[in-house]
Amino acid sequence: MNRRLVRKTLPAHTFQYSVLAALGCMLFLFGCNSVVEPNEPPVLSEIPEKVVKMFSTRFPNATETTIRIVEKDRLWEVNYKVDDQRFYAGMDSNRILRRSRLIAGSIPDSVQQYVNAAPATGVMISNYQEEVESFHRNYNMYTARYRSQDKEYLMGWVAGSRSYMIRSEPFYKFEYPINSRADLPANILAVIDSEQFIHVGGLVFINEKNERRYQVSASNGDGMPGGDYVFDKDGNLISTNYKPAKTFASANEVPESVRQYLDRLNAQGGFTFQLGYQMRINNGYWIYLSNSNRQTLEVILDQNAKELETVHTKYID
Repeated sequence: MNRRLVRKTLPAHTFQYSVLAALGCMLFLFGCNSVVEPNEPPVLSEIPEKVVKMFSTRFPNATETTIRIVEKDRLWEVNYKVDDQRFYAGMDSNRILRRSRLIAGSIPDSVQQYVNAAPATGVMISNYQEEVESFHRNYNMYTARYRSQDKEYLMGWVAGSRSYMIRSEPFYKFEYPINSRADLPANILAVIDSEQFIHVGGLVFINEKNERRYQVSASNGDGMPGGDYVFDKDGNLISTNYKPAKTFASANEVPESVRQYLDRLNAQGGFTFQLGYQMRINNGYWIYLSNSNRQTLEVILDQNAKELETVHTKYID
């Protein structure tokens, strides 16, 4: 989707935010292919006054404000400054969906050591921020952009604990809720309807190209467990935990290309087979691994053993 750039200069505002004390510390790494920013001229007339008013009411002292269209008449993003602090936010016409304060300097050494433990090479870290507002999280967390080879990640952690969880999923800049079936494309609805699910919810994640990734939770309303689905920007099913197509008893039952992938993970981090190999898409594999260093790794591969998603978790007492 094309994105229009609109610069609105709003009066400055001093605001306060509170940082919640956290008992746990989680590290999330979210990954995707490298991105290209669209380059379009300013169009000053396409930001609804309702959106400008909502933002200026929340932050009447904001300066150097730039509002951009993410989805026409529905979603916007904004960069702005208050005093000497810079911020980024994603929003709809009624509320802020996600808001972060940009931080100068490097991530803490205590976090860097766990980044180094992740199975990744050629790592570059930038865009250190503090997420100070979220429509669905009741705690603040810190984030940084994490680039390794041809993928980018959003790394996030909650300070103040000794337990860390490192996740690797497609990068996103903000997310919004799935409130009804109307929020889903027809091809995704076709998958949901094939199982006769009635209720849907979940989140839609927006990347730098304003492309969407859908995490859908569905149920039939009769008290029976439903299913969780992940779809890519084109509505293709990446994975689901509902009715796995097949479970393999050992690595010997998977194709050679998958075994080679598993051998590389074992050589890099000592990861070995644990709970079983499952086909969660028609022609792909969901695999759960662990090592002796209190780390687990979930990977989703396509039929050619290309990595679609990973979730890397490291626990620290």
